[in-house]
Amino acid sequence: MGKLQRWAYVFAARIILTAVVFALLVAYIPVNDSRAAAIERIFLFFGVFTIVSFFVHISLALLQISIRKLHQSNDEHSEVYDLAHVMLNLDSTPPSTWNNMGYWPARDETTPACSFPDANLALAVKLARAANLGPDDCVLDIGIGCGDQSLVYAPMTRQYVGATSLADHAALATGKLRNAGLLGKASVYTLDCSVPDETHWPAEMLRSFVVQGDVNKILALDCLYHFTPSRARFLAFAHSSLEAACERLTKQVLSDSPREVCFAAEDLLLSSRSSLSLPKLLGLRAICLLTQTPFANFLDEHEYLSLLHAAGFTPAQSWTVELQDITEHVFPGLAGFLADRAAARDGVGRWLRFERFAVFGQVVRWWYTQRVVRAYIISARKSI
Repeated sequence: MGKLQRWAYVFAARIILTAVVFALLVAYIPVNDSRAAAIERIFLFFGVFTIVSFFVHISLALLQISIRKLHQSNDEHSEVYDLAHVMLNLDSTPPSTWNNMGYWPARDETTPACSFPDANLALAVKLARAANLGPDDCVLDIGIGCGDQSLVYAPMTRQYVGATSLADHAALATGKLRNAGLLGKASVYTLDCSVPDETHWPAEMLRSFVVQGDVNKILALDCLYHFTPSRARFLAFAHSSLEAACERLTKQVLSDSPREVCFAAEDLLLSSRSSLSLPKLLGLRAICLLTQTPFANFLDEHEYLSLLHAAGFTPAQSWTVELQDITEHVFPGLAGFLADRAAARDGVGRWLRFERFAVFGQVVRWWYTQRVVRAYIISARKSI
């Protein structure tokens, strides 16, 4: 839609709104009012309406400009800001750069405190178990961050391919795999994982996955809800790749060939769309706007299953889909950790800009206490 067409729609909407207000004002005028009183009342209400409308439009315009500048600033400095999570790992030994929500033990007086890296490792291992990773598997792992999870998955599998959208993250991940002596069986690419097509991915890679079926396990750890405009394209790609792997493995009779293909992800879902009030949905939409997360990505269980089925992961094609709610081991622990870290930080914390994580901790607590968003492990598997 061009700028002129958008302007025409806005202008028409304002004309219609003005006409509606005029009709309401006329209907409001008492029958016994004189003509002069009626005209005076109309002008009075139109004056108030015009002033209020002016300030509303100015406020919306300023908000739109502020959000646009914020997004531009994030784009210009994304490589710097996307390494801010390092401060969550400052007490890790050896040093780490984990950046998922973690799988935390229940927080009570008898449970020892869990560090951020340990919780992140626990979530990565839980996803590996959901995918039933083994030494014969060839894996595509998307949204790998700085490669900490790559050091977990690559040694467990025959071949490992990691992908992230940020070049600095990919460089760090490659360095970690090199230092661990894993580059012979592992590689990392800088890719926009939300659009797996020839415009954004190398053609030979797409052919390897979708045509030749060279990967039989696909992992997505804490990243799919960020995909723009939705997860749909990636899920369709995952299904096509795993079906191609099924076809290839069915033709093989080698004893060490994998006998299963699987897509596994840790993702965020709505509790239940029908149970959420309008204020909660508006609050979630505001959070999505500020964090540049597509609001349309927040689906409930029924909608998420429909999305998986639309991608091809259906019982009719012999796929078994499971959704496991792990909220109790994700949100309370993460919110508690961020609150504890925010309360304990000294003056250095301000320079490290930890405030953004403290605010996110409040968002996670709101998701949990108000039952707005839930954390799930999703798996879709098919035996060969």
